[in-house]
Amino acid sequence: MDDPLLQKAWKLHRHGLFSECVSLLEPAILRYRSVPDFYRILGLSCVRSGDLQGGETYLLRCLQLDPEDRLPVLQALAAVAVRKRDYSGAVKLLLEVLDEDPLSRVAKKALEELKTVLSSPEGTVGRTALDWQSLLPRIRNTSNGIKLPQWLPWLLGALLVLPVVVAGIWWGRGLVPSLPLLQVRPGTLADLTDVAKAVPAVTPSRLELSADQLRQALEKIQSLFQDYQDSACRLEINRVLLSNASTSTKERVRTLVSFLHPPDFARPEASADYQDVRSFPELYEGCAVQWKGVISNLASGAKEITFELLLGYQDGQVVEGVIPVRLKFASLLKNSQVVEVLGQVSLDNGKWNVEGVGLHILGYRTP
Repeated sequence: MDDPLLQKAWKLHRHGLFSECVSLLEPAILRYRSVPDFYRILGLSCVRSGDLQGGETYLLRCLQLDPEDRLPVLQALAAVAVRKRDYSGAVKLLLEVLDEDPLSRVAKKALEELKTVLSSPEGTVGRTALDWQSLLPRIRNTSNGIKLPQWLPWLLGALLVLPVVVAGIWWGRGLVPSLPLLQVRPGTLADLTDVAKAVPAVTPSRLELSADQLRQALEKIQSLFQDYQDSACRLEINRVLLSNASTSTKERVRTLVSFLHPPDFARPEASADYQDVRSFPELYEGCAVQWKGVISNLASGAKEITFELLLGYQDGQVVEGVIPVRLKFASLLKNSQVVEVLGQVSLDNGKWNVEGVGLHILGYRTP
């Protein structure tokens, strides 16, 4: 990785500046279209910044250019599959890793966790708590042809484990007091409920909250976030963002949005009410909806499918509402089909629509 641009990108990625790394690399795609390291850094940075589709595309290109170093890329693609709740796809990729490297601890651990996730009852924390980021490999910097000896990571690992083993022995003998074990979800902000910084600002806002109401909202966000109630958590986040909270409080709250999971049929969440969304769409941006209706004005494009959902029309002669829906995945649909759409409220130029993430075809609307 002797190229100056790749060196700079690697440093940005290493310091967690993933969006900046993507902004640096994407304009240079044509110049680096045959360089696997370019696509490796770009793909992993996209995934870590939340652009799963772009990251997957770049990682597949890296795999195509460098099939010899395929295992880290397969692991990363498995992480994307887990993040998208495509558990069967993740299992397939991890098994492919183990076929070539039966001693891969990361792949083995991920498969065990997937087994636990898939065997957990739907809607439980265990069903959603898989740490997908642990599958993402670190990018090695091999500039000037210098590579670390293969035995060095084992030595460093042993040095790190030794104090833990010693501490474990001390714990067993009662020499060190036991501490409560807390499973904190990745992305949690420990100081989110900091009272001193939760004082409302004086600027006009859509929602006016007192200092007590704001503190309660922040505590509720933390609780819902830890319980993986992501749609309800997003609603409370939006409430704070639309409120008179201070700018620093809003920015801390906003960082949680990237850690929220999209809705999933396998992970039921309460759907937002149509009338509530219609009356205040900004409050429900990113929240889950699960609505039934009839497809109308279907249009299929190169990148997405759009249609209008005639809400409630499957059950009677009255249409409760006409909802624009966008799907960014392939599906064989026809007008007059009765469907159940699972998605999130999305805002576009002041108008709201539903970005679908899943769909059940229930039949056809008969005259």
